[in-house]
Amino acid sequence: MGGKGSYAQLYAKTAGITFKKFGKPTKVTLSRSKAFTMKVGDKVQLVATLSPVNADSKLTWSSSKKAVAGVSSKGVVTAKKAGKTTVKVKTANGKTAKVTITVNK
Repeated sequence: MGGKGSYAQLYAKTAGITFKKFGKPTKVTLSRSKAFTMKVGDKVQLVATLSPVNADSKLTWSSSKKAVAGVSSKGVVTAKKAGKTTVKVKTANGKTAKVTITVNK
């Protein structure tokens, strides 16, 4: 094929279809925004919501005290031992949201 772009892009152009580009998020929020308590061994799924709705970004999850509670790349928090930690999610352009979690025995 002698043109630029993929077959899908070329077909879309000839068919009059336009693709909407996803922008960078201006805000990220968590499904649990207020501090909460877990028991050792419990798991909780946190969900990050980006604004605007059509924003797209890679998310990075972290825990301030991994020995107290760890968090997976999908936002699943696992309580490991008694204590307090802060779980944070960060977008590729630096927007963050966090929640404090207390883990009890």
